[in-house]
Amino acid sequence: MPAGRNTLNKMGRFFVLAQNFALFFLCSALPGMAYDFGLVTRQNPEFTNTGENDSGEINYTGSYSPWVSSELGRTANLYLSVKLSTVYEWGEWKPENMPVLFEVGRFEVSWRPAFSIGPVSSIHVEAGRAPFHDPSGFIAAGLFDGFTGNAALGQARISAGALYTGLLYKETAEILMTPSDVETYADTDNYFASRRLLFSGGAEFPALTPHSSLTANALLQFDVNGQDSNGSQDSNGSHTSLHTQYLTARYTYLALETFSLTGTAVAGLAENQNGDVSAHLAAAAGADWEVPGTLRDMLQGEIRWSSGAVNKNITAFAPVTGIAQGQVFSPNLSGLMIIKGKYTTRFHKDFSASAEGTYFIRTDGETLGGAEYLPSSARLLGGEVYGALSWAPASDFMATMGCGFFFPGMGNVFVSDAPIRWKISVGLILSL
Repeated sequence: MPAGRNTLNKMGRFFVLAQNFALFFLCSALPGMAYDFGLVTRQNPEFTNTGENDSGEINYTGSYSPWVSSELGRTANLYLSVKLSTVYEWGEWKPENMPVLFEVGRFEVSWRPAFSIGPVSSIHVEAGRAPFHDPSGFIAAGLFDGFTGNAALGQARISAGALYTGLLYKETAEILMTPSDVETYADTDNYFASRRLLFSGGAEFPALTPHSSLTANALLQFDVNGQDSNGSQDSNGSHTSLHTQYLTARYTYLALETFSLTGTAVAGLAENQNGDVSAHLAAAAGADWEVPGTLRDMLQGEIRWSSGAVNKNITAFAPVTGIAQGQVFSPNLSGLMIIKGKYTTRFHKDFSASAEGTYFIRTDGETLGGAEYLPSSARLLGGEVYGALSWAPASDFMATMGCGFFFPGMGNVFVSDAPIRWKISVGLILSL
């Protein structure tokens, strides 16, 4: 067994023992405290064709997430979960020689003090591993380690956070900002995600006017992959670093009781390992309409755009995590523009359905590429349709099924014989 794989297995066993000790401590050392526990299972078989195999591939992901929560006094709560998963992809189990992959899931202590401080009427602080996403929805989303907090100040809510990614599992975090990130991600002996520090701060005005709201946020990302355990730079100097900063604003206007408009803008700076600084941009405009009638249905439309590589001063938009922009064809927003429409309906108390269509356009000729891409400056990538059905007869059970197709022939970027890509997926979620 390779040394790296042996390290992975030892690390997994250590995490399991540490987690079991924590659970034992909660359940036995604190008998006077109320606690709850359970198990969430997710089963996701999938049949897909991404263009690399005309016959399609069978993929499967199954996860089991035991959890425990407890009140810590009158103002604090603890939530602890782990995730054990099995993944079958591209004809093999992943990771190799590891039948079960271990991850620490959501693991946080939250505190809501019962007092106020001057004009601050409420405070909420979280520490540990908790969900985070930036207000724009373009930059970062997922579980992060660190601290976050928010406070109500008059009619505004201010927030701040300090986060770290280096202890997350790489395929869950999906941080691929540089060629060095891609190389580390492809290393089967490596478990951890790219090491990034994030600092966030912002303000939300939910009632800016009687019919509008505004959110403004700043996010700073620092690449610390090129540092050793002592904080000094690695001697090999081979790491391609990238530091990024983002200013975001999101404005929503309720034009009618059932119709709203939303605009989002992101302006950022990026600094590479040579000290060169460039700008990168993103924007979106969308509309939501709750259709009148007996059904609970909604029509949504949105246009998203991000900068491509123009010159040394304006480069491709650089999100921290890979947020898929499609269901079948799923690049992130870097160097991309999408036009999307979606219809969602709940035609029964237990059943809901959705149908969506998306068209993809490149904003440069180099950020998105591959073996099936023509060597030209063409921009039109193609279109995608996707439909989904969900059944939730109880609060602790949900079944979903989705089917979609991506048509590269609707554009001029892919080679003429590029096959239609498709995906059929099923999902089962059970809470015990």
